[in-house]
Amino acid sequence: MEKNENESVKTLRACENILKDLFKKYEGRLFNSGGDSFFAEFPSAVSAVECASEFQGRLREFYSQNNLPIKLQFRVGIHMGDVIKEKRNLLGDGVNIAARLEALAQPSGVTISKSIFDLVKGKVNLSFNDLGVQKVKENEFHAYDIL
Repeated sequence: MEKNENESVKTLRACENILKDLFKKYEGRLFNSGGDSFFAEFPSAVSAVECASEFQGRLREFYSQNNLPIKLQFRVGIHMGDVIKEKRNLLGDGVNIAARLEALAQPSGVTISKSIFDLVKGKVNLSFNDLGVQKVKENEFHAYDIL
């Protein structure tokens, strides 16, 4: 934002449109956003992982086809767990761990929890890197990067 606020917001909205298009394809639901972050839920682990992977690929393609002064990079964290539904928002440990996984992800990367890995291995055409057990704040979990 500090380099060029207008162009950053323009690029952010273009990225958000790509993401919303993918949410339709993979039945995702945006339940919260804050500035440059987006929280979504999906009907299955496979659809969440495929959506995240395709999002990162579409961003690379979008940036290669458009000469933009600002190219935003997104990190994605995916976890499954119990949540508390409050109006149209979701809260709880399941959401917090997904946010911790996002913080571990490489720029333009996707990091998933072991519970997600166990559900998608052999069902998606992706490779994974085992990061082992990670501790972020008070949460401890086994994580994998999508390669």
